[in-house]
Amino acid sequence: TSVMNDQREWPLGQSEITAKKYAAGNHVVVTMANGISYVFAHLQPGSVRVRLGDTVTTGQVLGLAGNSGITGGPHLHMHVVTGSDIFQGQGIPWGFDRYTVTGYFPTIADLTPDEPSNPINRVDVPPYEVRGGYPQELRIIDFA
Repeated sequence: TSVMNDQREWPLGQSEITAKKYAAGNHVVVTMANGISYVFAHLQPGSVRVRLGDTVTTGQVLGLAGNSGITGGPHLHMHVVTGSDIFQGQGIPWGFDRYTVTGYFPTIADLTPDEPSNPINRVDVPPYEVRGGYPQELRIIDFA
């Protein structure tokens, strides 16, 4: 339904985006036949690997997580909505068939340090697979 691939990334916490149409930054919106849309936002510039009208499949790489649009730091924003307008659609609960947890951030402050010179406080854990559901907040996950 929608693809954007040419928005720049911003230094941590310094996005100057004010226009709603650029809030998601570089993104891919996949709308299914039932009218449900899957939104993947804040991708790196030039990393989007699909074009408007392409058919996508489970497991296909759509783009790379980035820091475009209105964001406090690099991440992949995902959500599911009714209809094809990501700002007007109603949010729908969703989850993953499976994913692997590889680490976490103890607090949100550890993910977005107040000074660029401060290190991001990431805690790695022995990888473990989770079947079904949605990851806990601040978890680092892998879909491979």
